[in-house]
Amino acid sequence: TVSNLQEKDPYKWSDVTANATQDEIRADYKRRA
Repeated sequence: TVSNLQEKDPYKWSDVTANATQDEIRADYKRRA
């Protein structure tokens, strides 16, 4: 999970979150299309 990643590597956590957010936006866009 995200919390586990944050604990293991807090410096990469923000990047992982940003990537996940982008994926969610794309998925939501495809659902609406």
